Amino acid sequence: MRKIITWVVAIAFAATALIFFYFQQNNSKSKANTGEGNRIEQSTAVDPEKLLDGIDESKLFAVTRRTEGGAVTVDAAFLNILKPEEKDLIFYVTLNTHTVDLSSYDIAKIAVLSNGSKTVNQGFTWRAISDDGHHRSGILTIKNDGLFNNNTGFLELNLQTIGAIPDRKFKWDKSDWKK
Repeated sequence: MRKIITWVVAIAFAATALIFFYFQQNNSKSKANTGEGNRIEQSTAVDPEKLLDGIDESKLFAVTRRTEGGAVTVDAAFLNILKPEEKDLIFYVTLNTHTVDLSSYDIAKIAVLSNGSKTVNQGFTWRAISDDGHHRSGILTIKNDGLFNNNTGFLELNLQTIGAIPDRKFKWDKSDWKK
């Protein structure tokens, strides 16, 4: 039974990644044709397409954490583990449901990040990749203002009040980035 669940989760994650790449490619073409691309690129330092380039799906899956509840599944991947050259802290977040309207959640405002000694709940930026009411994905970033370095023991991202669940905590510890 566990093998079946593992395969279902792996397939669901792979499908989410493929959908992400499809929407990102079409979204980029659309913006290039309308002239919007330059304005949007200037408004954010993160280009999701470049961040995910060259990342193997199995490696992305290994740094992804999941919570389920309130009819919503939320996945978060700490991309700095795979892209250590990035200066800002970067998370790839997906939200999926069939019953809850996800469009009302301002991901940047409900995010809290902690390393045990410092907690930050402001200064996040959300760049949507897919933003419909039942399937959302995007890149959540925050400046690395002493939150994460080689001496950090763990990092915990909390997305609050999604699907009536007060706290959705995603945790990565030193063993995740010291491999």
